Amino acid sequence: PSVVAAIAEHYSPIGPKDQIPSSSLGTIISLADKIDNLLALFSIGEKPTGSKDPFALRRSALGIIRIILKKKIKLPLLKILKQSNFNSEKLAVEILDFLKERLKVFLRESGFRHDFVDAVYGVKEDDLTRLMQRMKAIKAFIQTKEGADLLAAFHRASSILSSDQKNGEELSDIVIDSGLLIEKEEKQLFRTLSETIELSREKLRSNDYEATMALFSKLRQPLDNFFDNVMVNCKDQKIKLNRLRLLSSFCTTVGLIADFSKIRV
Repeated sequence: PSVVAAIAEHYSPIGPKDQIPSSSLGTIISLADKIDNLLALFSIGEKPTGSKDPFALRRSALGIIRIILKKKIKLPLLKILKQSNFNSEKLAVEILDFLKERLKVFLRESGFRHDFVDAVYGVKEDDLTRLMQRMKAIKAFIQTKEGADLLAAFHRASSILSSDQKNGEELSDIVIDSGLLIEKEEKQLFRTLSETIELSREKLRSNDYEATMALFSKLRQPLDNFFDNVMVNCKDQKIKLNRLRLLSSFCTTVGLIADFSKIRV
């Protein structure tokens, strides 16, 4: 019976409204068949162009996306594509990009804001289930007061950093010198940020994006105090650069979830 069910579900889902495979074996075969079709046809240059898609590769991609998301399957797609018989990293990256573009369309049609989608796509990710989890966490968080406040703080920090582009190369090294922290507000921000970095990476390893966003929200008050009481562009260049690095570290930490610069205030 399990083989019969898998054979029956081999091509599912055929269309956007069709049922996805219900059995584990049918799911495996359906995913394997669709991924193999993408690899084979992309490898000989038969990829969709404009409105032309003679081999229904967009439909195959949507089928892969629907199965993975509905069943919450965690798949390192890039690794799987690289380990195929075609053994081509360039081909694997091309197909992953194709799948993510189809997912982008699927997400927008599902009601997710364009800027949320762009923000999540700003982080390197080849697991579509994790990508969706990030998306849902961001959507829920930004709709809260804490989320809106943190987003505003992020844009304020980014604005200060971008206005001092001459220090861009030095800021690529965001090691902060605690000995150059003078004001109590910058010391508090440094302590809170250091704790948040350590805890958030632990939460990210377990894919707990909601808890990670909750940790980020604790940065709001120290950031407000910093902006209200600390002069970033002071005359002492070492102190100024250290404060810019503090803000850069904050932006980098929040960027572990998504590219918040893409999200509208």
